[in-house]
Amino acid sequence: MSKCQQLILPSHIYRLFSLHALTPEQWCSDGVVYPKLSWLCTKLLPKLSRWALESKASEFKRTLSLIPVEKYSILYQQLKEKYKELVKVWPEVTDPEKFVFEDVAIATYLLVLWGEERAEKGTTAKQSFVDLGCGNGLLVHILNNEGVG
Repeated sequence: MSKCQQLILPSHIYRLFSLHALTPEQWCSDGVVYPKLSWLCTKLLPKLSRWALESKASEFKRTLSLIPVEKYSILYQQLKEKYKELVKVWPEVTDPEKFVFEDVAIATYLLVLWGEERAEKGTTAKQSFVDLGCGNGLLVHILNNEGVG
C-alpha cells in the first residue's frame, strides 16, 4: 500500500478503490483529463471518503416542498385531462400511459415552480427553457402549448 493510500483511506475503502486503480508506476498524467496522482490522493479521495462516511442530513429540500402541492395537484389533473388523448395515438413502442403522464407531471411541476418564481419576483414574463434533445419532445410540446417558450 502506498503512503498516499495509507494516509487517506480506511482499508475497506482502499480495497474497494484498489480494484480499479493503477499503480503509481502505471499512471500517466497530463494534469487535465488524467489528473495528477498527488491531486487524487490529497484532494479528491479524502473528500470522497469523507462524503461516503458522513451521516449528515441532506441540505437539499424535497422537490415537493418547493411548490404548493395543492396547486400542483389541481393543475396536474387539468393537464392530464387535456393531454390524455396522446395516449391513444402514442407512436413509440414504449408504454404510452407511463411516458405521457410522466411528462405531464414534469411539465406541471415546472409550470407551478415557474409560476411561484414569477410571483416571488413580481413579474409576469414567463420563463424560457432550452431543449437539449435528449427525449422524445413531448415535454417541450406540452410546455410550448402551455405558453412557455
